Amino acid sequence: MAQSCASRLPQARFILIGPITPIVQQAKTDQERGLLTKNLIFPGYINESRQAVSMINVILSLSEVPESFGRSIAEAIAAERPVIATNIGAMPELVQHGHNGFLVKPKALEAVQKHIEFFCEHPDKIVSMGKSGKKISTSIFSEQVFFNKLRQIYQEISCHDEILM
Repeated sequence: MAQSCASRLPQARFILIGPITPIVQQAKTDQERGLLTKNLIFPGYINESRQAVSMINVILSLSEVPESFGRSIAEAIAAERPVIATNIGAMPELVQHGHNGFLVKPKALEAVQKHIEFFCEHPDKIVSMGKSGKKISTSIFSEQVFFNKLRQIYQEISCHDEILM
């Protein structure tokens, strides 16, 4: 994605946060040899999610494997960062298309690039969609929501116990 956006979106930077695996090391080597564009940055693994999220404006999560929760995306929307993610696993529960980010089909790289262009052309949407994500995050993960759902579970368990006795 970084390579395909390099000439059309020179202001876009792609930060690959995570461990330096053999594939990532090869990409770094290719970049040093001039075979890969300079718009891809490799900071490595970052222990603190707050530090990692502070380095970026928009989160890309282009996994082809459905994630059951999507912690990185939950952290991103809580930190007011819009997301471009594949529409599989937990992502549709966290990303409301057009409100706090965009959902794309796996391997739909043209759609991803279109959404990256959108954010580059409308930087104000990074802020407004980020704020929308914070509201969504609060509605999903707030202490009150957790308390209400936990109480509901206990009430359901209690009702089942009475039926069984």
